[in-house]
Amino acid sequence: MGFHINGGLAQHLGDVFVGSPLCNLTPGVYSAEVRGVEILEKDTRPPLRYTQSSLAADMTCIAKYVDDPKAKALLREKDKDKPDENGSIGTPATRAGIILGLINHGYLVDDGKHVISTEKAREFYRILPDEIKKADMTAYWWALQEDIRTGVRDYHVLTDSVLDTVTHIIHTQYPKLPDALLTKLAAERQCATPLGICPRCGGKIVEGKKGFGCSNWRNGCKFVIWKKSKLPMLQNVVITAANVMTWLSYGWVDGSENGQKITRKPVCFKNLVAQKGGTFEANLYLTDDPNSVYGTGFKLMLNQNQMTLGTCPRCGGVIQEFSMGYSCSNHKEHGCNFIIWKKPKARMLSKVRFSASDVRELLAGKMIAKNNLTKKDGTLFSACLKLKDDPNSPYGPDFELVFPRR
Repeated sequence: MGFHINGGLAQHLGDVFVGSPLCNLTPGVYSAEVRGVEILEKDTRPPLRYTQSSLAADMTCIAKYVDDPKAKALLREKDKDKPDENGSIGTPATRAGIILGLINHGYLVDDGKHVISTEKAREFYRILPDEIKKADMTAYWWALQEDIRTGVRDYHVLTDSVLDTVTHIIHTQYPKLPDALLTKLAAERQCATPLGICPRCGGKIVEGKKGFGCSNWRNGCKFVIWKKSKLPMLQNVVITAANVMTWLSYGWVDGSENGQKITRKPVCFKNLVAQKGGTFEANLYLTDDPNSVYGTGFKLMLNQNQMTLGTCPRCGGVIQEFSMGYSCSNHKEHGCNFIIWKKPKARMLSKVRFSASDVRELLAGKMIAKNNLTKKDGTLFSACLKLKDDPNSPYGPDFELVFPRR
């Protein structure tokens, strides 16, 4: 018995039997021996539900769900040298993270056996434009990147294409989510794990899309901490849930102005923007006026409460602890470069961690013992370190090795 496999059937077999010899069949005429024929009447069964593992596996052959022949061919072309992939999206390193992200954001639910889409996911998929939810654009942009890599096209072709696509999506009217679903999602956000207690009304502070607000906002409570503040000083800062928990966990004290409250504990931010340009690191306390119709404020503390560890050997300033090291208080105003990193990058010190007490001893001219210094061959040895500083150096200080007498 002979049978013919055309291009469409060969492609279909390649989609269905990824990793099997059947996926390598080429169009042509084949012969086969029929050993038996049996007709069975059965009910069709729906496809099995995904597990996290089978979903990740299906992402390696997403081309089989693509209708556009050109996009399908491009997806396969990009994987031609990958034996375990046939028109894929994502990478082996990112697929598991993509699935976990969908679960964490409420688009999928893992019931222990299967991953199941939520109403939120299905409704978002319904209203999303094809440019976002189909793999065709992934294929097209990959082709552009290949042309850029080989010098056929300029890189602006890709950036212009992305910009045009995003602009089109932004300026197109799409269906809205049902009101019932929006109400349900809002209720779920209100029931989210609270980050602290509202100082104005005693409600729960929960995370929203743009900020952290009080669960009693429907009743008129205006307490809110925006993730992106409009203050120029905070233009490089995104406030996180961890920051909010730190501020709210330690309570409030009365401020000095108009009944204003201030948090007991500050949060250290690195990329604060100075009025004259440049960035600096400082502690920020959260402030709140219970009678305000606006959100919270911030109070800047330029390390006034930090403990002084010693005197700077270069300029006479004070050495204080920061998030990544111990540096001079004059590093911003006078450009003093003295700093001892908590985790030094020098090979010999790569396993050494300097504590505040270590720095206090070094600045006092004393030696500190370390037993995890690293030789060039990677072996460890013990010795004492003594501060050795060049006042004209644009870098931090060096250290002198002192070996104890035996």
